[in-house]
Amino acid sequence: MSGLPRTVLVVDDEPDLADLAEALFSGHGFQVRVAYSAADALSLLAGAPGIDALFSDIMMPEMTGLQLARHVAALYPAIRMALSA
Repeated sequence: MSGLPRTVLVVDDEPDLADLAEALFSGHGFQVRVAYSAADALSLLAGAPGIDALFSDIMMPEMTGLQLARHVAALYPAIRMALSA
């Protein structure tokens, strides 16, 4: 798995979907952290170095996945990102 992200942050305001994504990533050997809002994701990123990738829902209340991606890109440019509708 050289060069691939090892720790993925899953962000979704729907717990069932976040938990499903966590199970899928874990099943493929990734370490997974889960946040149920963009604000929680930013807090988690601030206190948890070592996250390699972000997988986020686009449509979330308060801060969309696109807005979250912009913040993450500005604060943590090395984190790879994927957004899902």
